[in-house]
Amino acid sequence: MSKNFQGTADAQPDDTDCVIKGNISVVDHEKRYFLPECPAYSQIKINLKAGEAYFCSEQEAVSAGFKISESCQNLFE
Repeated sequence: MSKNFQGTADAQPDDTDCVIKGNISVVDHEKRYFLPECPAYSQIKINLKAGEAYFCSEQEAVSAGFKISESCQNLFE
């Protein structure tokens, strides 16, 4: 289940198991998720008021309409 936290920009997860960041791009409005291993992970800020969220699993992120960020895809090649 996705975790909603305090509605401020750069929200932090309360549950340390739910660290997948679901981010909505301000440029193209695409929903992308980032794993902790992704190169840009530390730069991604979560804004709950904008519809962004933390997820506990990749399946959960995909079910919410997010796809893995292109910057993360090289992790699986």
